[in-house]
Amino acid sequence: MEIELKLKLLQKEYSKLIQHLDPFKRGTDFQENYFFDNNNRDLERVRTNLRLRRVKNSVFEHYMTIKSKGTLVDGVSRIQELEVKMEQQDFDLMLANPPHCVQLMEKYDILKTIPFGLDTAFQVGYFKNKRIHFHWEGLHLEVDETEYSFGTAYEIEVEHEQPAIAKEKLSRLLLELEIGYRASTISKFGTMLKGEITI
Repeated sequence: MEIELKLKLLQKEYSKLIQHLDPFKRGTDFQENYFFDNNNRDLERVRTNLRLRRVKNSVFEHYMTIKSKGTLVDGVSRIQELEVKMEQQDFDLMLANPPHCVQLMEKYDILKTIPFGLDTAFQVGYFKNKRIHFHWEGLHLEVDETEYSFGTAYEIEVEHEQPAIAKEKLSRLLLELEIGYRASTISKFGTMLKGEITI
């Protein structure tokens, strides 16, 4: 299970934070995120999402991810996640023709965990994300600038088995910098489906 702390920021607060953390910067990813369901929206009904992600840093990498049974309470996300690296050719074929994923089940067997037919698969949404990585005070911080078709959102994510410890450290830093924040109440995927940004 993936456990993450998620805190939302305003644009001016995001800029102030990444400027302060610059000495601790470890790299930047540029992500394209595509989500799929079947024509009955069975995955959405059972709170599961099927995602393809293209990541550009020094090279291009491609991933398929299935997330399910997620909760997000007081900024702490807990969700079951399966992920596999994809060959670019398979990624591009599925993106161009989503039902092609049926032919990929033997190669990427995480698809077999989906108990619904995918022969009518289609893309339900998309967003871009710029993710800056920082190593600070023993935490791996991921600071995101997410572009939706309807606006841009800013968020800090910290994967940690004890999110309360991460929140205490991070809250202290944000207080010192006079940076306001909000505990996230909705995931990026949920925001994409909702069609509006909640601060």
